[in-house]
Amino acid sequence: MKGKRGVVEGEIASPRGVAVDKGYGLIYIVDFFTKIVSIYTLEGDFLKSFGRGILHDPHGICLSEEFVFVTNRGTNSITKFLKSGHLVHDSKYANPGLQLSLLSSLCTHNKYVYVCNRAKHRIELFNCDLLFIKSFGQRRFHCPEDIKINNDVIFVVTQSEQTIYAFSTDLEFISTISLTGQNISIAFFFTIDLNSNFIFSDFHAGRLEVFSSSGEHIDSLGDNYLSFPGGISMDGNNRIVTVSQSDINSIQIY
Repeated sequence: MKGKRGVVEGEIASPRGVAVDKGYGLIYIVDFFTKIVSIYTLEGDFLKSFGRGILHDPHGICLSEEFVFVTNRGTNSITKFLKSGHLVHDSKYANPGLQLSLLSSLCTHNKYVYVCNRAKHRIELFNCDLLFIKSFGQRRFHCPEDIKINNDVIFVVTQSEQTIYAFSTDLEFISTISLTGQNISIAFFFTIDLNSNFIFSDFHAGRLEVFSSSGEHIDSLGDNYLSFPGGISMDGNNRIVTVSQSDINSIQIY
């Protein structure tokens, strides 16, 4: 599925984060250029978009059972929508005076929202009403880019380190996992499959890199098909859903 620079509704211009509603088989894509969220079926059919005039330089996206959460780099805030696209509220109004900076990706788990604060080198924890609770991870990593939770373990990756940081859901540091067998140039997004493998979208190399739960390189995907891959997620059939940027601007499933 290809798009031009966001001239026509349904076209992909500059995709960033991707999230899949596994129950309904829908793909939610954040578009940095058009500043909207677009919804597609897994077959590539465009359904609707929302967030125009509300989102400001959106980057990351995640889904709960009812809601859609999006990070805004233009306003350093998180915006909450119903899955229908109706605005609920924004973290900047729920937390007056809270200073956030250069927010990256985010995830939800057990009615909490975990957000990568890239500039402050930490993770911000909110409840699902976007009320701030606490920060964690300070002095552990530099410029966190993406965060996922699998089997009650929080995993955080940075832009250029060959390391995954693991925390308990009690926010206690557990360990680091070193990635071996294949270098990653720049990874803004990653996901975890049903076998607990880590899949990274390598932005500069133009491919996906798959590592085992212990950090050993397993496979490379997408050579000659991906151009500056961005957001990445898993669908309900354990397939990888990712988006390419640059001239391709497409959704691809592996």
